[in-house]
Amino acid sequence: MKDYEEMAKSVLSRRDNYVMERKKRMRKVVSIGSCFCLMLLVGVGIWHTQNSTLMNALPQTRIADEGGGIPSNLTTQNSNSERAVLLLAQQDVITELQKDISERDLQGWVEDSALSINFEYVLPVYAPDHVSADSTNLSDTLVFINQYKAPAISNGVCIGTFTLVQHENKWAILMFEVGFDLEAAIMQYKDNATCFLSIAELGTEYGFLTVSNTGETYASITHNCQEAKTGADLLALLKSKASSNSIGDVG
Repeated sequence: MKDYEEMAKSVLSRRDNYVMERKKRMRKVVSIGSCFCLMLLVGVGIWHTQNSTLMNALPQTRIADEGGGIPSNLTTQNSNSERAVLLLAQQDVITELQKDISERDLQGWVEDSALSINFEYVLPVYAPDHVSADSTNLSDTLVFINQYKAPAISNGVCIGTFTLVQHENKWAILMFEVGFDLEAAIMQYKDNATCFLSIAELGTEYGFLTVSNTGETYASITHNCQEAKTGADLLALLKSKASSNSIGDVG
């Protein structure tokens, strides 16, 4: 069984690769756009200042890393603060969400002037990926799926949950789940849970996985997999589902 630090690094390794690739693509876009702007400036006779002056005047572009984030220098294993880093979104991600998602975006889903997002409880969403017969730990299969869940609040009450995704390099609302009280679930599990899971293979299954040096425990909050109490239980269900699908494909 991997300890907490090793599990965190394993879960987020593919997320980090995704972030690096996205940054490379964005640098290319920014570079092409900058060249085009300079050509226009030369054409109208404005380009008469030194390059350094122009660069100082241009706004700086910052691309926030997606994902829950995990510090590379974890030292004390299994502390609540470290769990919160993996369970909840980092502040730079929250800042990007607040910048991109407007009140008008919220009203497009629910006509409620008091509607808002509880940015204190924004969850990165993880899911199993490439589960095989050889998989032994659920945490080894988890990847960040480039989505966040956030409580929808009206007059101090959670009335549902927003799913937040990136569309054309901007955060947007993908889905609103009416009546899904994510805030209450987070308050119940935030002190111990390691990460939030969404498992499409098992229906609309959401839950919290807790990883420690003694094992993996699981708590379902949508009750589709109430019988699953551990990571091993979920792995068994996923393997059984994959086996059934394989038999169906052959038939």
